[in-house]
Amino acid sequence: VTGRAYDDVFDELEAAGTISKTDAARFRSPAALKWAEWSDKEFAVLLFPNITRNFGEAYEAFGYVHEVPHFSIVDKWSNQFVGAFAMWMAQGKIKKKYAIDDEREAVREALATWMSGAVKDQPFAGGERPNVADVCVFGAHDLNLHLHLDLDLNLDLDLNLNLNLNLHLN
Repeated sequence: VTGRAYDDVFDELEAAGTISKTDAARFRSPAALKWAEWSDKEFAVLLFPNITRNFGEAYEAFGYVHEVPHFSIVDKWSNQFVGAFAMWMAQGKIKKKYAIDDEREAVREALATWMSGAVKDQPFAGGERPNVADVCVFGAHDLNLHLHLDLDLNLDLDLNLNLNLNLHLN
């Protein structure tokens, strides 16, 4: 979330008059960058074990390969099966690496940390408007929605994140 390329984008947006210096500074404030890093290192790593708890969920998560137009039907089915198996096998290693006992509870605890530490009683961690941390957490959550997963985790995320960018930005 930091680095020269990231700063260059904001410099160009500021130069074009698309975003004010004040808004750019608020969007990427030190607090926002701290929570964006938390999203990458603490929250996002919890999602993989949650979408691969068993072979069925891993198979469902890998179903996106059927939308790849240049894959043959054999490619689609074999990629879904082999990919799901590999994801399911890797799930245990990821849980061990990050000391995750109960993947659902770990996400719930992370969401509680996010809501109490960053969002508090505001619509967003950024206050009335989202900042880079909001975008990072929403983006990690959006992975589940993009994969069309029908998991109870999505309900937990939707209820706990309290992030609806369309509602708050319109």
